[in-house]
Amino acid sequence: MGGQKEVASQEFDAQSDDVEAVIGADYHRQLLDEIELLDGASEEFDMDLVSQGKLSPAFFGSALTNFGVETFLQHFLTMTTSPLPRKTTTGVIDPFKEDFSAFVFKIQANMNKAHRDRIAFMRIASGKFEGGHGGKPRAGRQEGPPLPAPADDGPGP
Repeated sequence: MGGQKEVASQEFDAQSDDVEAVIGADYHRQLLDEIELLDGASEEFDMDLVSQGKLSPAFFGSALTNFGVETFLQHFLTMTTSPLPRKTTTGVIDPFKEDFSAFVFKIQANMNKAHRDRIAFMRIASGKFEGGHGGKPRAGRQEGPPLPAPADDGPGP
């Protein structure tokens, strides 16, 4: 399955007849029914509650087919704050510094036993990540140094 190219979008009031003219009466009725279902199953959106971490917004879409991705990103940018400085053991990282830095907070491995897979999750603290600059990822296992041979103290007691 390939992703889709960006297409033109239009905004309508879901109740308007303009929607029905574009998608047809059956799909319009289904849309209104699904909106009613979502409204009944969720809290009213309140940006203050989102900012306090008491409410999490939900978005629907598919990155695979590129459905709803642009809408999500546009709303995500309006809901978030500017990056904050991060404290480290060596000082504070300014988020607007050009040098790339990040905290690796989880490394997941062996998700599929048939592969030597690893994925690292990181929180970018400053700069912009550009592949091919700086550190190099390593594939496969990293072997440690060889262990010293056991001492030969002669026969046991």
